[in-house]
Amino acid sequence: MGLFVAFTPTIPFQMLLCVAGALLLRVNLPVALAACWITNPLTALPIYIAANRCGRWMLEDSRAMEITMKMLGSEGGSRTFMEQTLYLWAGSFIFASVTAVLGNVAVRLAWRERSRFDDTRNDGKEQAPPHSTSRCEQGTASWKRRTA
Repeated sequence: MGLFVAFTPTIPFQMLLCVAGALLLRVNLPVALAACWITNPLTALPIYIAANRCGRWMLEDSRAMEITMKMLGSEGGSRTFMEQTLYLWAGSFIFASVTAVLGNVAVRLAWRERSRFDDTRNDGKEQAPPHSTSRCEQGTASWKRRTA
């Protein structure tokens, strides 16, 4: 959630969008908030310039851009403003989608590796077989037999 919002041109509202999205989608709120700070006053300009260039590359001579500009009916300076806005949002959407998917995959792989590491590091203690009762349940059963 945080990575997606971080790459959208919504800088004054990113934290609010992250909180709302994290609560709605039931994702980790602190992680989402931390990730949305990828775009900060130092990184926002380079990110948005790159997003604008990506959007321009995708839309500049496309039929979709022509249709959109006809629907908006803008001329002159307002047309230039609308074109730049569409370029920025299109590029930002691509950046946001790609980084959100990559971030999700990276976290899942890191979590899997961490779980695998924890499973192999058992400090010399035997672990219960997967289909047996836990040590706590075994201890409780043993205590019940002794007291009965």
